[in-house]
Amino acid sequence: MDHIKIAPMIDTDVKEYKPTRKEREAAKERMAEETAASVRRLEKEAVSETPRRRRGKSAHRVARHAERDLRERALAFLQRWGLLIAAVAGIIVWTLAVCLITAGVVRSRTTATVTETVTARMEEEMERRLTAQEISFRSEKMLTDGEKLQQADESDALARLLYGYRQNSRRDLRTLCWCVLCRVDNPNYPDSVRAVVEQDKQWMFYNGSNPVRADFEKIAQEVLEMWRDGHYPEGLSSDFVFAEWSPDSVQLRDRWEKNSRTVYWRAAE
Repeated sequence: MDHIKIAPMIDTDVKEYKPTRKEREAAKERMAEETAASVRRLEKEAVSETPRRRRGKSAHRVARHAERDLRERALAFLQRWGLLIAAVAGIIVWTLAVCLITAGVVRSRTTATVTETVTARMEEEMERRLTAQEISFRSEKMLTDGEKLQQADESDALARLLYGYRQNSRRDLRTLCWCVLCRVDNPNYPDSVRAVVEQDKQWMFYNGSNPVRADFEKIAQEVLEMWRDGHYPEGLSSDFVFAEWSPDSVQLRDRWEKNSRTVYWRAAE
């Protein structure tokens, strides 16, 4: 029997394995990632192991740098705007000084004006009192019996008239007295107080039987003294013979008609 040659089942000619290009690139990327991860891990460990004292010194150094930077910025700002700020501050101080000086001058002038006004009023009051005393002295010492009787009759007539208007104020009552006296001085009316007061249909609240009250007689005498001395109140003349009455006020006018030219007058408070 012929010998039969059997071919070997295992191939003894084994070739060396060579990775492909993609495999080599993938291996390089894995090695790079592992290396980067190792570096990050080592840095983290180094930071965690840094002494606290070292880290405190770093923070202090940063704070000093920040403070120095702030000082430098402030110095630069002052060098740039310092002159302008100084000028504005000077203007403000100058303005305040002028205002204070002006206020002092105005105050001194006001004080002087007030003093002059008070002095003038005191002088006027003294003059008025002296005049009143002079009138009283003259009426008591130099008047004849007939003149005294006439003055008593005038004050009596006015007091009876004022009683009829007693619901009005003292200012209104003085206004009525001046209306009577303006009529006495006006040529279109009687020339005596009694005759003017007793004119028919002129004074709706007058009655000859009205009582003579002391307060009304005093008002009448005060007005009569001024009138006898020739002192008319400011703005009043013998033309103001028309009285306009209401429960709240009494005022005089210089003409019967009421138009744009009509002038009104009322006694002072």
